[in-house]
Amino acid sequence: MSTSIEVFAKVQDYVDRRITLHELESWLVNRLPTYLLNPNSAAAELVGLIELGLAEIQAGIRSERSLRKFLGLQTTSNPISTKPYPYYPSTTEASSSASPAEPTPLVWEVPSVSSSNVPQVEYV
Repeated sequence: MSTSIEVFAKVQDYVDRRITLHELESWLVNRLPTYLLNPNSAAAELVGLIELGLAEIQAGIRSERSLRKFLGLQTTSNPISTKPYPYYPSTTEASSSASPAEPTPLVWEVPSVSSSNVPQVEYV
């Protein structure tokens, strides 16, 4: 499932020329319904701007350079940003004062199987 952070990250990848416009569009096509479920969100607004920009490029109204610059302005003005989560390994360990319970052995009940190769006959 896509999140709003993902669309902003993809647009930033496009603005920074790590992906092409075609790659951005291909990534976005399958996710459009997800983003448009909440049309008032910042992610949906950005998706709408991408779609409008693609249509303007197709119609010859806008250049790709202009779209890249426009989308760059949109991502810098957006409050969503990604930062790496710092990982600090814990030096403390939790312990319990309760005594451990005795383990219960598991017993597999195997039905008795005749080891004879001769067919067995059962009379009813």
